[in-house]
Amino acid sequence: MGNILLITFYILTIITFFVIKRKLQMFETIFCWLIVLLLHGVYFMIITLNYQLLIPSPRLPDIILRIIYQQVITPIIVIWAMEQLIKIRGLLYKTLSICMFSIFHMVLKFCMQNLGIVQYSEQWRVSWSCLESILLLICTGVALLLYRLVMRKEGIPFESS
Repeated sequence: MGNILLITFYILTIITFFVIKRKLQMFETIFCWLIVLLLHGVYFMIITLNYQLLIPSPRLPDIILRIIYQQVITPIIVIWAMEQLIKIRGLLYKTLSICMFSIFHMVLKFCMQNLGIVQYSEQWRVSWSCLESILLLICTGVALLLYRLVMRKEGIPFESS
C-alpha cells in the first residue's frame, strides 16, 4: 500500500512539473537536471554507499522506486526550488523557500526509509538529509549562476595577444 502511494505521489509530481509554467529557460532546466543527477545520483550515493551510511533494499520494486526518486523526482524538486529562488526577491522568503525544500526532501527520504526502500545508519539519517538537500541547492545554484554568466557573455572570450 505504501509503495502504491509513493508511486502515485511520483506520478502527480511529474505531471505537475510539466503543467506549471516555469521561470527557467529550457536549457537552464536541462543543465540543472544534469547537475542534480551528477551530484545526487553519483556523488552523494557513492559516498553514502562506500561508507555504508545507506543500505538500499535488494527487492526489484524498491530498486525501481529508488532509481525513479534519484533520477526524476529529486531533479524536479530541485528545479522547483531553483525557480522559487529566482522568482522570489526577499532574503527572508528565499530562506523560507530553502527550508521548505529541505523539509520536503527530508519527508520524502523519511517515507522511503519507513517503506524499507533504503535504510540509513542511526547517527547519519537526520543530519545527512538536511545537509544533503541544502548542499544540493547551493551547488546547483552556483552551477546555474556560472552557466548564466557564460551564456550572458556568449561563450568564453578568447585572449588576444
